Amino acid sequence: MNNFTRQNAIVTAQLDSEGALIDADARLLNAHLENGGTHGGILALPALLELCQRARRLDMQLSRAVTVYCGETRQNIWATAKPGAEGATLEITGWSDSDAGDETSESSADAPEGRVDDTRRIGADGRIRLDAQFKILSMALGPGIPDMAPNNYILRTWTDIFDFPQLSGRFDETALWKQDWRIYDGQVMALRECGIKWLVSVVPEKSGADQPEGYNVYLRVVETENTIAPKPELLDSDHLEKLFSGQLGSTLRQPIGRIIANAQTIGEMLQGPLRSDYASYAKDIAQAGQHLLALVEDLSDLEVVEREGFRAAEDEIELGDLARRAAGLLAVKASDHNIRIDIPCEDETMPALGEFRRVLQILLNLLTNAIRYSPDGSMIWLRLERAGDRAQIIVADQGSGLSPEDQARVFDKFERLGRSGDGGSGLGLYISRKLARAMGGDLQIESAPGLGARFILELPYNFED
Repeated sequence: MNNFTRQNAIVTAQLDSEGALIDADARLLNAHLENGGTHGGILALPALLELCQRARRLDMQLSRAVTVYCGETRQNIWATAKPGAEGATLEITGWSDSDAGDETSESSADAPEGRVDDTRRIGADGRIRLDAQFKILSMALGPGIPDMAPNNYILRTWTDIFDFPQLSGRFDETALWKQDWRIYDGQVMALRECGIKWLVSVVPEKSGADQPEGYNVYLRVVETENTIAPKPELLDSDHLEKLFSGQLGSTLRQPIGRIIANAQTIGEMLQGPLRSDYASYAKDIAQAGQHLLALVEDLSDLEVVEREGFRAAEDEIELGDLARRAAGLLAVKASDHNIRIDIPCEDETMPALGEFRRVLQILLNLLTNAIRYSPDGSMIWLRLERAGDRAQIIVADQGSGLSPEDQARVFDKFERLGRSGDGGSGLGLYISRKLARAMGGDLQIESAPGLGARFILELPYNFED
């Protein structure tokens, strides 16, 4: 087998929800065992374990360059973690061997310290500084942690104070347990005195020598008093006004837009040929950026619609025209799945009162959902109707339909009806109904399991048209 083939073979592994290695190709299994892991035990490659844990927390596929150590050998790999209902799947490409002193590839330990340090600091709840012997120089465990006189811990070895449950009994405590920082990176750490647990991220402080002169340890709370800590309430509507009123939403859009544009340029190879797997990674980055940008837009809209006294503009609009515009904007997305959108004829009209861009936003959301949850090769209909003083536009699909229980929940905030990994935020329908009601209308659903769904947008009829 030539070197190119060997380096580009895909190595796979399956982890359960706790990070234990259920199944793995021989190359990864050997690396796991060489690092002190056991058959069926927690993955003993911290960088890969952390990637899988992060992918599950974010509920999205993640890919990154990773360096793992097997004895004296450094393995430079590209890893992709795909979250699942019961754990995560790892796919690794570009696995090549190099000596620990190989200077041709950059590991996380060799990367510029400021860049690594800043990356790890983001989202941390607390921080510990250690000297070269893992003795505590300073400790800030984060807000809301009971006062435990942290100064009493200064210059004490951190393994005298903290436990590492996933590492217990796996290493000789006089060797790797206390001497190799990589063993701790990505592990869960528990403070014996109060039962609080953190996810640990270790960044060495380089001094030019082989041995770091100290370590920055960033902490993120994962468990308190044997109860899983709730997710941060950043998405709670009570916090959104403060979060986005300082123009955070507009500040985020620009860098995310650049990430998407650059990733698309790379993925489409507009600047020249590129290895196919790297082009695929770039497309993954663009897709993740688009998902993040959509979330920012949803959060910005949520802030608006939940603001007290919010009212939409009352424009004279024509629902037939809006239906045709929305279908045109999503025609390519529908054709990718061989889905046909049946739209009102050019001479069909339905005058209504509402804000033009908000009605278009609602229709795009309803059509996007219909495309996402309809089988390939099916049909979506847009129909215009009038019910008394109400103008209606109906979006009907041939999807799996919803039970009465799911129909009662589908408009709830952050409700995804148990779906995961579909790219949705659980905000689209909630915001759409809020917008419809702010325009004096409503948004309803009619559905049955196996018979598709009909979303009915109602707005005041424009009698003056």
